Amino acid sequence: MIDISQKALENIGVIIGGIIIYVAPKIESFLKKRVKKSSFVSNLEVAKDIAQELDHLVVKLDASRVCIIDYHNGTSNYSGIPFNFASMSYEARDPNVYPILPTFQSVPISPMVKMLLSLNESKNGYVKTTDSGPDQDLNILHKVHGTQCSYNFKIGPNLVDGVLSINWNTRHADLDKSEIEDVKVSIYRVKALLEKIKKH
Repeated sequence: MIDISQKALENIGVIIGGIIIYVAPKIESFLKKRVKKSSFVSNLEVAKDIAQELDHLVVKLDASRVCIIDYHNGTSNYSGIPFNFASMSYEARDPNVYPILPTFQSVPISPMVKMLLSLNESKNGYVKTTDSGPDQDLNILHKVHGTQCSYNFKIGPNLVDGVLSINWNTRHADLDKSEIEDVKVSIYRVKALLEKIKKH
C-alpha cells in the first residue's frame, strides 16, 4: 500500500512538473507582453504630458516652435571617426508654422558645434542665437528652418540630456527674467517626465 501511494505521488509529481515546464514559458510570455503593453501606454501618457508642457510655452512666449532635440551617436567612417547627430523628439508649434520634426532626424551636429559648446559653458543654462549672428553655420541652419531667433536651454546638467529649443520665425525675441524662470520650471517638469519614460 505504501509503495503504490509512493509511486502514485511520484507520477503526480512528474505530471505536475511536466505541466509547469509546458505552461511556465507561456505565462512568462503573456506577462512580458502585458508589461510591454502597459509600458507603451504609460509612455504615451507621458509623451502627452510633455507635449502639453511644450504647447504651454508656445502660447505663453508667443513662440513659433518649442522642441526637444536629443544628441546621439551614429556610425563611424572607415578610419573610426564617429559621426554625431541631433534628432528632434518632440515639437509643439503655432498652427501656422510648418512642422519640421519629421525631417529633423539624424542631422549632423557640425552646424551646431559652436552653439553647443557655448551652451555647455553657459552658467545660466541657455544661449540665444539669431539668423544674423556671428556663427555662419548656425545662421544657415536658422535660414533652412525659417527661424529668426532661438533660445536653447540645457534640459539637464549635460548636453547629452538634450536641449529644449524655443524658436521664433517672424521676430527676434528677448525673454525677460520672469519668462526665463517660467521656461526653467517647464524644463524641470519635462526632465521629470523624460525620467519616467527611461524607467519604463
